[in-house]
Amino acid sequence: MPKEVFGKQKLSSDARDEYRAVLKWGREDHTAQIGIETDNWFSFNSDLSEPEIPEYNSLWFQFETRQDFNRMIKTLRRMRDDVFGRDE
Repeated sequence: MPKEVFGKQKLSSDARDEYRAVLKWGREDHTAQIGIETDNWFSFNSDLSEPEIPEYNSLWFQFETRQDFNRMIKTLRRMRDDVFGRDE
């Protein structure tokens, strides 16, 4: 499955963890995913008394349809132009 990684970013100036935006896709199984990865593991469960808390080092969103994917691309282009200006 091809994968592209985009930069490393800290959530704040004193944060130790770095996060990366990641795109993954597969032609054979028709998957397109966008995610966030880190080198450190984290849990979504705030109940620390539970012994079997699954831990992750990434979060993923998988596009279910081409229409959803195209809508994301259109929105990203609009966001880019609003933030950085339109290309000449």
